[in-house]
This record gives sequence, structure tokens and C-alpha cells, in this order.
Amino acid sequence: MSSEQQRSPLSVVGGIVSWLAIALVAAVVLAVVAIPRLIGAVPLTVLTGSMVPTYRPGDIVVVQPIPANELAIGDTVTFQPVSGDPTLNTHRIVHIENENGIVTSVTTRGDANNSDDPPIVPEQIQGRVIYSVPLVGHLTMPRNAILAGGVLIGGGLILYTANQIVGHIKLNRTETTEA
Repeated sequence: MSSEQQRSPLSVVGGIVSWLAIALVAAVVLAVVAIPRLIGAVPLTVLTGSMVPTYRPGDIVVVQPIPANELAIGDTVTFQPVSGDPTLNTHRIVHIENENGIVTSVTTRGDANNSDDPPIVPEQIQGRVIYSVPLVGHLTMPRNAILAGGVLIGGGLILYTANQIVGHIKLNRTETTEA
């Protein structure tokens, strides 16, 4: 009998789950780290509910710089509400003011908000959201980082232990059938 024929269903399922977990982690790393770096974008974590239902707290938005003349009403942009302040907001453009074909100010509003934000100048805009990754930002929030690390390590230990137990059971069965 070949080793493939001796694999238990639990072992096969464990292998599939392991490969799926690896593929999921690789896809998240690609979406949140590699692709943004390749295209000159920045991943940012959504912290508030001002853009619900489009983006929820804990989602990651990937923001790419864009020339002001390419902005359009309906675009979601990340900007500094106060010039020079590192605080960032991500809201939807609801109005663009032009003067001789040059954007002079942009007005935004969070999808969940009832009123417009004060107008900003194009220099305050960091970029346009090009895509988002749901929930992954929870892992980057300081209050969740320790918990997320514990879950990952604990999950890994549980999978390792289950694999060891299955291997031990298989070994005992093989020794019993050979005796």
C-alpha cells in the first residue's frame, strides 16, 4: 500500500485546511503589502464608522496619489482635514470647485454623515481609494494586536498539536496491524 492510500480522511482535511490558511495569508499579504508597494499606494486602516456601509472600522483602504484634475465627484479620497496635521479622514467627494480648469477646493462627506465636511484644497488630499480589504485592519490596531497575535499563535499550536496526535494514532495503528 502506498503512503497516499494510507492517509486518513482527517489527515487529508488537515492538509487542505493548512494549505487554505497559507493561501489566505499570502493573499492578504499581497493585497495589503506587496501590491500597494508596487503601485505607489498606501494601505490605511479605517478607524471610524463615517463611511459605513462602504467601509467599516477595521477595513483597510489602499490609497493611491492622484493629480487633482483627475478627481471626480463620487471618488473616495483620503485627506488631511487640517493642513500639516497627520490626522487623516477618508470620505467621498460631493463637490469640486474649479477655476479656469484648475481644482481650487474639494468638499467631502462621510457616507454615514448628514453634513458636508469643510472644503479642503487639493494639497490636503493624500490620494484616492482604489480598493479595500475587509476586517484585516483589526490586526493592525494596537488594542487588537496582542489579541490577534495570541489567536494566531494559539491557532498554530492547536493545528500542530492536532497534526501530532493524528500522526501518533496512525503510527500506533500501523504498529498494531504489523504485530
